[in-house]
Amino acid sequence: MIHISTPSISNPLSLEATVSRLKDSPLVDGIAEFGSRSTRHVTIASDYDLLILVKSLPAPVFQMATTIDGRLADIVLVTSETAEALLTATEPPQPRSFEALFAHKMRVAQILYDGSERLHRVKQLVTDETWQVRLSDDQYDSDSYATWFWQSHGLLHLERMAQSPDPVHLSAVDMMLTANLSMTWRSYFDTRRVAWEGEKTAVRYWAKHDEAYLQLVRKCLAATDRNQKLALYRDLVTRALEPVGPAFQKGETAVMLAGSNTKAEVQTTLQYWDGLFNS
Repeated sequence: MIHISTPSISNPLSLEATVSRLKDSPLVDGIAEFGSRSTRHVTIASDYDLLILVKSLPAPVFQMATTIDGRLADIVLVTSETAEALLTATEPPQPRSFEALFAHKMRVAQILYDGSERLHRVKQLVTDETWQVRLSDDQYDSDSYATWFWQSHGLLHLERMAQSPDPVHLSAVDMMLTANLSMTWRSYFDTRRVAWEGEKTAVRYWAKHDEAYLQLVRKCLAATDRNQKLALYRDLVTRALEPVGPAFQKGETAVMLAGSNTKAEVQTTLQYWDGLFNS
């Protein structure tokens, strides 16, 4: 069974009515709003983004989709136990963990209801200058190395396949370009230690901080000639990787380890490879 969904109870309800109904539930500890509405970037196309603190869940939930007042709504369900763990932790959560996602959203969220006062305590914690959800240097280096490797690897294979006269290969290039673009945009933020908050936020960030990159994005999206699009894509990858170095080139050897990809382990593995030719 693949199709598993139910009619949205909140579809005919306003946001205010939805919050009121949720507040009446004995399982709900708090409600906060994040996304475009919490930052006042509201348009006719805006959706609803709610974080709901609940006392328990039948199963861990990463994200839920529904509708409120006829608009799409993304729902993040967080247990009181998760909030307490964050409040009592001695250090910030691991990057890209659910706890880190929770903390990041609470930095900008507007609290609509807080029966247990946990959401206010979490918001106070994560917005304090002495506490930040950030990567350690070792984790940042390892994640950035992975970004550098896979972006470089994908670029070289796209350029390789684009040389083929086979229409199957060329269609695959078009498909891969479409898929890889979104990963490259995220890589731009990853290498700069800036949290990814979606495409609209990315466009606003580039408009304010890197207009040249935004223009490259728009040119690449609009390009209809495959070779031109691929050349623009190389420029996007190169700019995305600037904080960590140039992409590796054809004629060079690079390796992605199954473990942590520390500098010493990578260098040892590359030496091992070279040694296979000299033993």
